[in-house]
Amino acid sequence: STDQCALKGTSVLIKCEYDYPSGLVVTGVAWYQRQRISGLVHLSKIRSAPDHFRYVGNKWSNCSLRINDVQSSDAREYYFQFKTTLNNKWLSQRPALLTVTELTAFVEPSTVTEGDCVNLACVSGCPSHVDVVWFKDGQPVANPIFQARREDAGRYYCAVQGQEMIRSASVALNVQYAPRKVSLSVSPSSEVLKGSAVTFTCSSDANPTVTHNGYSLHKDGHLISSGVGSGQVLSLPSMEVNHTGLYLCQARNTVGETNSTEVLLTISSVLFLAGVGVFLFIALVLTVFFFWLVP
Repeated sequence: STDQCALKGTSVLIKCEYDYPSGLVVTGVAWYQRQRISGLVHLSKIRSAPDHFRYVGNKWSNCSLRINDVQSSDAREYYFQFKTTLNNKWLSQRPALLTVTELTAFVEPSTVTEGDCVNLACVSGCPSHVDVVWFKDGQPVANPIFQARREDAGRYYCAVQGQEMIRSASVALNVQYAPRKVSLSVSPSSEVLKGSAVTFTCSSDANPTVTHNGYSLHKDGHLISSGVGSGQVLSLPSMEVNHTGLYLCQARNTVGETNSTEVLLTISSVLFLAGVGVFLFIALVLTVFFFWLVP
């Protein structure tokens, strides 16, 4: 018999041939598994699924054994024995060693910057070649070598082609990218009265996530706050007229930085608004008076 290597979940054939003196007739055949404590144990005594161990030989020369749905516990030494009409028994002089392995998936490198090259590698642990296919989050992957995009982040595994249930454990790919969708919002609005409080809030989509110190607020092209107050929020308690201007938020991580669209913030004077109100009131009174004088 010969040593074999099999992937967990597959079937393996342990090839075996035997011979004996002419004139004898084989009356019985048996396979045994060597266990650490019990020694040689007949396969019929081993608890397993039906047809797990299947003798596919005969009683004259072929003594091959097929093991279906191979499990890690099947990694043992196997011996063949036969008996003849003279009640003579012969046991194979050397065992057939079965090694059981599993597919192992590798993502190289596992953390990349968007645009970098990624190589998916699958190792079976057996010397024989195995055709494999790749999946990401359960969906087929066309090419195991590709340039990473942010949407390529996820968990990957390889499987035996045609036997996709025989698969590796999944491994993660982390794709880092500079901030995008950077936005700046102003509360309560972008037009407030002098002395009012204003809150600036920055947000973005990035990997790695933009940290507290990664946000900064700019007015008319000049930095006015780094870290944007508490996390992504900066509150200014009392706005002055000279605070009117164009504001933007800049988000930065280890990959790069991106600016938001500028927001125009207008600070209006209370006196100016009051003066406008008085002017409108006088204009209304004069208009009524004019129409009252006209016959």
